[in-house]
Amino acid sequence: MAIECDPSLSNAVVSLAGVVAGGLVGYFSARRIATLTARRAACGKFLAAFSPAIAFLDKARRHGSDHERPDASAFLRDAFVSHAAAIEEFRPYVRTKDISEYQQAWDKYCDTAHAGTVGAEFMAESIGDDDPRKALQDLIHAILRFAKA
Repeated sequence: MAIECDPSLSNAVVSLAGVVAGGLVGYFSARRIATLTARRAACGKFLAAFSPAIAFLDKARRHGSDHERPDASAFLRDAFVSHAAAIEEFRPYVRTKDISEYQQAWDKYCDTAHAGTVGAEFMAESIGDDDPRKALQDLIHAILRFAKA
């Protein structure tokens, strides 16, 4: 003997399943979009924190002579607090597998650009690049690549 089901009951179950599935898709889609939007905003803020340093170093690199060349060491020393704050604000948006590498890139930059009383340009010369300002820019770009991944 077959058990018969009221058609309205089966329609209700199918409708309920559709509502639940639609709700879950909507929830997870909204959550993903919010996460991506927050990450994009954080990336923009992170990149903006380092943009003045990159522009200043570029200006110093392109300066024709050593006479009145912009002082990159002083500029980077003054920007340290804002750079450190940007690093910490962006840390939650770095992938878990990249956290160690992110910290190493920041440490390498700090060891070169903020080595106490010695100027950043002098420390960057030890990297072996012909232009210490280019070496400093490369260290900043190594940090910023985490905002592009």
